[in-house]
Amino acid sequence: MTTLAPTFGDNPIRTAEEDWLERAASASALAALLQRPGLDLPLTIGAYGDWGCGKTSLLQMVNRQLSDEHLVIWFNAWAYSQQRDALWRAFLLAIISRFRAPDFQAHVLDDRALAHMLVDDPTPRVAMAAQLDQQLTRLETSLYRSKVYRERTGYDISWEAVAMLGARTALRLVPGLGGELAKTLESQTGEGHDVKDLFGVLKAREREELREHTQSIEQFRGEFANLIHSYVNAAGRRLICFVDDLDRCLPEDAVGVLEAIKIFFDCGDGAPLNCAFVLGMDRRVVEQGISVRYASFTQTGASHIDAGQYLDKIIQIPFAVPPLSTAQIERFARRWCATYQPELERCVPLIAAGVAPNPRGVKRTLHTLSLVSTTRAAMQLPTSPEALALLTKIIVIQTSYESVYRELARQPGIIQELERASAEGGDPSVDAAHAALLAAYPRLRAMLRRTPQFPSDPARAQELLANLLYYHE
Repeated sequence: MTTLAPTFGDNPIRTAEEDWLERAASASALAALLQRPGLDLPLTIGAYGDWGCGKTSLLQMVNRQLSDEHLVIWFNAWAYSQQRDALWRAFLLAIISRFRAPDFQAHVLDDRALAHMLVDDPTPRVAMAAQLDQQLTRLETSLYRSKVYRERTGYDISWEAVAMLGARTALRLVPGLGGELAKTLESQTGEGHDVKDLFGVLKAREREELREHTQSIEQFRGEFANLIHSYVNAAGRRLICFVDDLDRCLPEDAVGVLEAIKIFFDCGDGAPLNCAFVLGMDRRVVEQGISVRYASFTQTGASHIDAGQYLDKIIQIPFAVPPLSTAQIERFARRWCATYQPELERCVPLIAAGVAPNPRGVKRTLHTLSLVSTTRAAMQLPTSPEALALLTKIIVIQTSYESVYRELARQPGIIQELERASAEGGDPSVDAAHAALLAAYPRLRAMLRRTPQFPSDPARAQELLANLLYYHE
């Protein structure tokens, strides 16, 4: 069998043919759900998982399985995180921009989309395109107008005008209510209170500017709903938005996107919008961001909301990306070795037993082992089956258990103690600190119990480790 050279990439997969980690079943289930007739819309699905667990690959596979009749938008939040615009605004503008794209617009203005308007003559298509362009321009204008309003400090507050609050969440999207004004309002009104008339809280010189801004946001909200109703709902389609890497953004930015989904796509008193969102993110990171984001609204700095409950109000369906089983890791590693480097196949049982069950971690381990073993061969260093197996143990520790590897690089001689500590029932003679290194890592303990093990002779073990770690005293 002819083998290929390793590509050493970490690009997400897109098709079932590339799915060596057996995510196809999950992707098919999510794609079927998004296209299910009678689905209660709008709908938000949270695809939860740690970094490197394959969320992007899963979302790409779901995307590939969606029918062409739907309008699909992909938004990589991380790619926009360094822009000066608020991320929530960039998200909404990305949706508007897709409606301008020629391929998208051809889909939007096809015969099916125009049929509900009783248009039989193809010539009105040009007029419809012009009308759509004008509508998109109005949306962009109303959204960009909000950028004019900038946060200031030292607001003059008319406290006699402060009353019970309303629409607090929506107003947090207003630049200028995320800082001193919002904190002051919160500290004065207390938990669960709102301001009936926001404009009455400010002195006259600030009222008109803030009124213009909020009217611009409301204008956008109404026009945007009209866009979805006209070109999505009326044609019997769905707008499906994938939002990836939200957990890599700053807390304020991530929360802004979540709130934008809730505010601008919520049906409210009108007809529901035929929209579905799939958010790829690490739930724990986003919950921490929510806590940080809202800690600024109290005098004590402690968040007065439950981050989990807050997220659950926005995410209707939480879906945890399944962790890899040991059998899945082994099948993937064997396929990788057979394709790229067959001589490493003897190392697969150690990788499957010990590596953290994370797709990125598995690939990093195989890539590192491939590069190091090739380098060792070029340097005419030992590449016997035993040497490769021991090298695999070291690399698994390096790629999946950083704290253990740091200690091992500092004290190579502790490898024997770690192996003894990994034995069933432990070894009471092992130093407590070294035994504690393994306490939280059952997979690492399972790998260290496997043969071959490092020589019991300290001098021989030190020499071998120095060779494997490129370690020299």
